[in-house]
Amino acid sequence: MKKIFTPDVITYLRQNKQEITRDLLDELQKTKEGKQIAFDILDLEKNEEGYYLDAFGKEISYQKIPALKNENRKLTLHPLHVEEIERCSKNVFYFMNNYVKIKTPKGVNYPDLRYYQIDFLNHILPDEHESIVGLLPRQCCDASTSINIINKDDERDMTFKELFNECKTESLQQEN
Repeated sequence: MKKIFTPDVITYLRQNKQEITRDLLDELQKTKEGKQIAFDILDLEKNEEGYYLDAFGKEISYQKIPALKNENRKLTLHPLHVEEIERCSKNVFYFMNNYVKIKTPKGVNYPDLRYYQIDFLNHILPDEHESIVGLLPRQCCDASTSINIINKDDERDMTFKELFNECKTESLQQEN
């Protein structure tokens, strides 16, 4: 992949997003290296200092951090961006697998979720008959944050930590 997707090819595709097909994007997203290439190709326009630019060519940042975009700014999006946003909004696992990175001792990379983390997400994700879990932007949450869980048969308050541990225990029991 490195030989085909040289910096010049990535620059070309960034400037000619109409040539990126869904098949190409899907193929790239099969490997961690490919995910980064896809991310680089789809990334929005930046200036020389690394600040993102809005639809009017003005710098945008949150608290003067170049990598963070602030809210309520008009962006220039290609139809592929809109398609990716829609796809991510419908599938949290697609979003996590292709757009979430974490900092580890080995650097910033795409995480490999453990089985109990996947079970946890499946547990809190709604099916067609349940409510949606929502956290507001910049809302602070930690393991001790209390949440209200409403299932078909019961309603209860518990912390994120309690919910996570319950999902982990249930997942371990199902494996055995």
